[in-house]
Amino acid sequence: MSLHDDINNNPASFLVSVHMIVYNHEPYIKEAIEGVLMQQVNFGLELIIANDASTDQTDAVIKRIIGNHPKAHLIRYFNPEKNLGMMPNFIFALNECKGKYIAFCEGDDYWTDPLKLQKQAEALEAGPAYSMVISNRQVLQEDQQMMNEYYDRDLKKNVFTITDIINGFIPGMQTILMRKYESLPVYLAAHPEFYYADRYICYFCSLFGNILLIPDITAVYRLTGSGAWSVNTPLQKLHKFTKFMGDFHASLGMPANNARLAQLEFDSAYTTLRYCLKRPGLFKNKEYRQAITQPWGKYKKMNRVKIFLSAIFNRKK
Repeated sequence: MSLHDDINNNPASFLVSVHMIVYNHEPYIKEAIEGVLMQQVNFGLELIIANDASTDQTDAVIKRIIGNHPKAHLIRYFNPEKNLGMMPNFIFALNECKGKYIAFCEGDDYWTDPLKLQKQAEALEAGPAYSMVISNRQVLQEDQQMMNEYYDRDLKKNVFTITDIINGFIPGMQTILMRKYESLPVYLAAHPEFYYADRYICYFCSLFGNILLIPDITAVYRLTGSGAWSVNTPLQKLHKFTKFMGDFHASLGMPANNARLAQLEFDSAYTTLRYCLKRPGLFKNKEYRQAITQPWGKYKKMNRVKIFLSAIFNRKK
């Protein structure tokens, strides 16, 4: 199958833009960039690198690659003097993408399949009803052990809908190739409470079409222990995820009294209560007190005792 055979005749045209945000990724950025530049494609490709004013030697590494790599002409590099923050930098890079389709690879992740983009682009070209094509992936853990993640095997499907996204399915960003929607950065910018892009992007795209999975493993998600998510303690992750889901449901226009959100918040309350009972001094922490008490005021129209007991007895072991 041939994709836009004449597109390379016009250097200003791209079928695919690769979106790469970077911050203090000096040890990893070379592998991330090379995973993109090794792609074997028969269409126009560009790599947008948005370095959010890293304080390490990330900028120097990127400039060395631009100065020496035979495919460096595919790169458009941005490095502002002032740190924008993760979401503003994400939106900035998104606005710079000129392609019909957009792929994502953060500066500490990398791609392993040189045909990743070719296979995904062909799937999108052949299936106009799909808004996004994803793949399976590997997770490189902090102890350097590699774990395979097979979404199709775990979830017994290869097509995902908006219902799957609302219910918690989020593919790894480094596996995504999506259609470009001009209103997506507008949507993200309109919600400054968002602090992770993946769930909102998957929800947004699923409004326009289902998400197709190809079974190949094409990318690696690196758990560095220093990312915006992994630096948090398990309890902080639970609190952030609970707030995240509240913001997410609000962005969907869903009422705050839905059962899924209530169950999540009461589970968070119970987990926090148990944690603080073992460490009574933590009851002075405003964040922890709010995590325990807020659901009781928020869900007055629901059977709060029943939900709380469910959180106690039906939680995952």
